[in-house]
Amino acid sequence: MKLNGNAACCDRLGENTTLRAAVCLLLAGLAAAPGQGRAEETAAKAFNLSLPASSLAAALNRLAETSGLHLVYDASLAQGLSTAGLSGSYTAEQALQKLLQGTGLSYRVGANRTVTLEKPSTVAPPSGASLEKVTVTAHSAEREAPYQAAVSTAGSKIPVGITRVPQSVQVVTEEAIKDQGALTMGSIMKGVPSANVGQSRYSRFPKFTIRGFKAIQQRNGFRTQFNSDVDYSALTNVESFEVLKGPGSALYGNGSIGGLVNIVTKRPKKEFGGYVAGIGGEYDQKGVQFDVTGAVIADGALTARITGDLERSGSFIKYQGLDRDNLALALSWDNGGPVRGFLNMEYQDRDTKPNPGVPAPGQIVGKTARDTYLGEPGMDNLRATSPVLQTWLDIDVADNWTLSPRFQYMEFNVGGTQIFMNSVRADRRTINRSGRADFRENDFMYTGQLDLKGKFDTGFISHQVLIGGEYEDATSNGGWTALNGVPAMDALNPTYLSTQLTPGKAFVFRNDKRIGSFYFQDMMAITDKFDLFGGVRQSNVAGSKLAANGAATQYDLDNKSFQVGGAYHVLEPVTLFAGYGTGFDVDASFAAQAARATAFKPEKSDQVEAGVKLALPFGLTSTASFFDITRSNVVTPDPANPGFNAQVGEMRSRGAEIDLAYQINKQWFVQAGYALIDAKITKSQNGDVGNRPWDVAPHQANVWTRYKFDEGLLKDLSLGAGANFVAKRPGDNAHTFDLPAYTTVDMSASYQWKKVKAELFALNMLDKHYYTSNDQMTGAFTGAPRQIYGRLTLEF
Repeated sequence: MKLNGNAACCDRLGENTTLRAAVCLLLAGLAAAPGQGRAEETAAKAFNLSLPASSLAAALNRLAETSGLHLVYDASLAQGLSTAGLSGSYTAEQALQKLLQGTGLSYRVGANRTVTLEKPSTVAPPSGASLEKVTVTAHSAEREAPYQAAVSTAGSKIPVGITRVPQSVQVVTEEAIKDQGALTMGSIMKGVPSANVGQSRYSRFPKFTIRGFKAIQQRNGFRTQFNSDVDYSALTNVESFEVLKGPGSALYGNGSIGGLVNIVTKRPKKEFGGYVAGIGGEYDQKGVQFDVTGAVIADGALTARITGDLERSGSFIKYQGLDRDNLALALSWDNGGPVRGFLNMEYQDRDTKPNPGVPAPGQIVGKTARDTYLGEPGMDNLRATSPVLQTWLDIDVADNWTLSPRFQYMEFNVGGTQIFMNSVRADRRTINRSGRADFRENDFMYTGQLDLKGKFDTGFISHQVLIGGEYEDATSNGGWTALNGVPAMDALNPTYLSTQLTPGKAFVFRNDKRIGSFYFQDMMAITDKFDLFGGVRQSNVAGSKLAANGAATQYDLDNKSFQVGGAYHVLEPVTLFAGYGTGFDVDASFAAQAARATAFKPEKSDQVEAGVKLALPFGLTSTASFFDITRSNVVTPDPANPGFNAQVGEMRSRGAEIDLAYQINKQWFVQAGYALIDAKITKSQNGDVGNRPWDVAPHQANVWTRYKFDEGLLKDLSLGAGANFVAKRPGDNAHTFDLPAYTTVDMSASYQWKKVKAELFALNMLDKHYYTSNDQMTGAFTGAPRQIYGRLTLEF
């Protein structure tokens, strides 16, 4: 695949002349270079490997695919050689050494850790040699870099080194999630500089954004619409968060306007093990977590893993509790043959109240107390559930080629009665309210994928390709009854109803959506210093909508998404990259209603990005980049037709972002990041052109560090601390009120004694009174005050 379209691509990169020039020059330089191939820095990471008996070539291909290692060798070297398999926890280099034992082959590591296999002149490889199977039992040795990842699937849908991807990618590992004491996905996203962490877990349906625009959530490469709305604290089954910054619809399709988070769930292991943990803390916090894994049958071909998280807690908000059930079962099949299977089943259940939020500072005279609840405790209720089933096969159809049929079924079910906070009256303390009773929504989504992954060479160019198709069939239906006579409320001195409100008009809605896509991508190693990446997705979106006001709409449209970029590895640890990508989102535009009941076009975005990635040998990794994103086809209120929408809006977000992680030594780790986001509304009919979009802060920064003592009286004691800063940002697009800047500080301590681990976490240690956004742009949510809780874990 050649980048003959570079000139046309550069013409579309917008008005940022400096950034445009940098990208075009880099892409031009990349396209001109000849050479051989390259590999990733993977030496520090241990992988759980299960390589079946096969030809040596097939085993090497599986190792490269899993670890991101880039191998270069003459195919004739591996002819006649086979392996009985390899199973256990290894670094990529350790696994390579084991696989090559007894073959007469050796290897050398070149620039950027390109690994070249060779046959020493004094040693002849034995024809037909077969290697003994090597099995490693479970051990407790820690990874050298437990908070860093060298390989990700977020930027390419196949496991490749992060430095090869021409886009910013950040991975949050399971160890970081646990050791930071994260209670929610928002807690995890605090470590991503350009991410808005969204609301607390006590809000209705928490959301988050990346670089100022909507971010979607995927699970193991499947889109899981609304699943994140169920349980913002469902973390027990999470192996890692892979964050792609900027649009990625060429790879992932609908929804990726500002970026995405791919949640990788935990995989079963052959060795029996696990843990059970009890949690308790302030605000009547009580919970139990467990994780158990092991082989189901004696030969280890079938393995299973069960995780769970059960919570029955109160909260810092009056009248609001939080009951959660989060259960998961994973099964894996690998008998050493060419077919491997995986099944992931999850169930999430959240029972709470639909907190409507509070007025933000400046909207009212004075400030509401943190524990204020402005709904109706005697009426409000919210119950959300979601079952998810995912399954797939990996079928080795030939050396270097794998076919993967994949399927997902998921539901999102929610019901309850909700009181909403509307406008603030002229006295600046009384708020108008509305409500709905018997609200219900039932969503069903079926997704099928068929991926073909392979590797081949054309001359001196090495290709790693993905060819696939996806079909998604989604249905959403529900309704509610409006509540009559919802009274206004004094925000500073709320009083609640003693009688039920009378129901009013009933509403129903239904949406049917079908998306069919075909996609192709190619990761090309041009030389040991140059990588090129290109991808395209063609999608057809069709369906119908019955809005709550009775208007019916049909739609049928096509969309094409692109991703192109390159990486230049200046030195082994230093990579320059540049890329261009597009995104589209049908959900936001199709949910809106035009005055003439016509279907809106999908929202679109395009990003140009250029930067540098570091993977220094002494443990420091970092990505720094400049970005420019334009979001178009934005749906806005239609001033000519109140209550309806028009598709005339456009927004722009440009800025710089840096994240770094430094494993100073085995004991001490530091992570930090900063994002500058210059966002504004560039087109609108609502008099807000030039304004910063709501809830987009111009500056965000974070830092987190952890130190573990390994000798003396304090041996096995770990201490951690972190801080998160968010600058002042507007509460709505009209800039009628602002959400103040804030800095929160978290601290932790843990002690490990044999198989028992005791942990203490202090979140918002300085008890900062702060606000996060309201998902309706009508006020804010109060951030959680200082919360101290403990976790006691027994490992086995």
